[in-house]
Amino acid sequence: MLRINSNSLSVGVPGPVRFKREVFSGLIYVMDEDQTLAVLLLIEDGRLTAISHDWIALPKGGTRIDADALESEDGYGPFYWRGEPFTGVAYSFGPEGHCVDEQVYLEGMAEYPAQRAWYLSGAPRFAAEGGTYMAWFEDGRLQAKGDAITNVHALRLLLAGDGILKGIELRERELFDFDTVAALQLTPEFFLIGPAIDNALIEELLRHPFFRTTPRLWLVETGADARIFDILGACTGLKTLSLRKNPALRADLDAQILQRLRDVTVEFS
Repeated sequence: MLRINSNSLSVGVPGPVRFKREVFSGLIYVMDEDQTLAVLLLIEDGRLTAISHDWIALPKGGTRIDADALESEDGYGPFYWRGEPFTGVAYSFGPEGHCVDEQVYLEGMAEYPAQRAWYLSGAPRFAAEGGTYMAWFEDGRLQAKGDAITNVHALRLLLAGDGILKGIELRERELFDFDTVAALQLTPEFFLIGPAIDNALIEELLRHPFFRTTPRLWLVETGADARIFDILGACTGLKTLSLRKNPALRADLDAQILQRLRDVTVEFS
């Protein structure tokens, strides 16, 4: 659902609400002249349907404002509104009026976990409220899920800046979706992290066209055991296997097991 600042919309008389000349459906953030949020409106086919309360709960004594109204000396906080440390919810809008972020502040500092974010399409990008966080790709596939307070990740697909997958962190096996991973290109140095990364999952990754040719693979705190040396024999491009804190893969492994990966350097750290 699109979320748009009312200043970016046009209303005909008596015509429907439009955005970029198209009849609009979605949520409208109606901002007052002082940059506070007056009301959130649900629009369907250009017509007002209802007042919406699809927002993060407001802290006691707080105000909902446009994030552009906040001031900070260094951009990291504390953030001030009308000369006082800000408590409330701030909404960030893109250049064309799309609401891209909703963030709670307490006494001038961003409060975590209390944030939602969206892609320009209106699709959810991130949500953290009540201790749990989730992140999604724009098409709705899950990218990450975990505890926003302890920063422990049940699933996290680690992306490089260009959107290429550089690793998988996994503690809850049922969250893993191979099709999501298969749609992504992999970096030459690839990380597998977490106890839910086991032999069976790594065998499943062999179906990925890039995984077999990864030059360097890291296994960190995984549930893999010595059989992994046979499984990774199918990785024709593998040159270096780096192992760190894997309970069943210690430096005192039998030399014959290590030799199952010919021409591969096995490192322990």
